[in-house]
Amino acid sequence: MSSVSPGIRPVNGAAPNITDRFTEWSLNWVPDSMVFVLTLTIIVFLMALGLTSSSALDLVNDYGNSFWLLLTFSMQLSILMVTGFVVADSKPVKSGLIWLLSIPKTAKGTMILFCIVVGIVSWFHWGIGSMVGMIMGRELAVRKRGLGIHYPFICATSYGVVNIMCNGPSQSAPLLIATPGHFMEKTIGLVPLTTTALSPFLLTLMLVFFVTVPIVVILVMPSKERAVEIDDDRYNEFTATLPKDPEKKAMRHAERWDRSWVLQSTLGGVMFVWVCYTIGNKGLGRLDMNSLNFFFLTLSMILHRTPHAFMESVKRAVSVAYGIMIQFPMYAGIFGMINPCLSG
Repeated sequence: MSSVSPGIRPVNGAAPNITDRFTEWSLNWVPDSMVFVLTLTIIVFLMALGLTSSSALDLVNDYGNSFWLLLTFSMQLSILMVTGFVVADSKPVKSGLIWLLSIPKTAKGTMILFCIVVGIVSWFHWGIGSMVGMIMGRELAVRKRGLGIHYPFICATSYGVVNIMCNGPSQSAPLLIATPGHFMEKTIGLVPLTTTALSPFLLTLMLVFFVTVPIVVILVMPSKERAVEIDDDRYNEFTATLPKDPEKKAMRHAERWDRSWVLQSTLGGVMFVWVCYTIGNKGLGRLDMNSLNFFFLTLSMILHRTPHAFMESVKRAVSVAYGIMIQFPMYAGIFGMINPCLSG
């Protein structure tokens, strides 16, 4: 079996090294996250059945009664990811990313810029950071093709930078416990972001990561001789353009309203006024998940301008949130089986 995955091509024929072998092992043995939640459910069920006095029916009942415990949080997190994608998917943001990529002329310079941009965005909003990493990574693979930048390394760098630098004001756990009505409010109360994501300790730690991560990336970056770039099929996929709108004269009245900026831009402007008013009164440290989601929903509507462009982007964005929609209720069910064991 080849150590090169479909969609990528070796620049030079080089023998597989330890990174190639680890990549191959991961492709062979690391399944989808859905497999993990199913496996964890079975393990927790069997352990609770064998180590506690709960019967099988009791555990099934606990699972079902707790299944929707995180429904509100799941919806909030899904919207966080969807709005993040939609903002990053807008024409102004894409144009800005392409312009930034045109600045560095070397492979190492490009990867340093990639780390900096994805890192900064991920700190502010990990959902947008994930999408910026994906979109910018694709553009990097296309526009820097020939420099010998390892495409799997671009993907790994994006994933790593997002997960290291995402400890900013959009962290799901701090936002959750800062949101009135969260499911643990009776136990721990409301915890503002100034004691979590915006604490001096965590801000200092993020600054250290911001400086050191690009250095580490350059040190472990595969050489040009070992680099694997996208092949022609993946290049064509990444450069495919969306179908253009029909001419205005040929549109029906409904289609013209779909592509009109008036309604959406007006509402977006009103929503932006509320965002400014709320931040002015509360301050950044008192933001919660609902207000942050409202802000990025506002921003995504303004950036896309028309209902048609906005909803088309939302359709594409839903594909990144399907895991949360389905798996988080399952995790709540697992918590339901564990909770009686802890309280007993």
